[in-house]
Amino acid sequence: IGKVRAPGSFSIGRTVNALQALTLAGGPAEFANVGQAIILRETRTGQTVERVSLTEVLKGSRGLGAGEQPQPIPILRSGDVLVIP
Repeated sequence: IGKVRAPGSFSIGRTVNALQALTLAGGPAEFANVGQAIILRETRTGQTVERVSLTEVLKGSRGLGAGEQPQPIPILRSGDVLVIP
């Protein structure tokens, strides 16, 4: 939800990360702050908020070399909400 081109609820039959979810929502809208995105997640003890910065990935400045990334893009779980302010 938030400043994306096609906000809504998406039922995906596979695992997606935050960047893939943003793509499914049509990408960021004008004036979207992808550097301050958050994932809202319900847990047994309440709701958690995970901050996600997609700025480096979208600008192409994130390393794409082989191997593990120092800051992997978070994977969304069933029921998660990605918010792009």
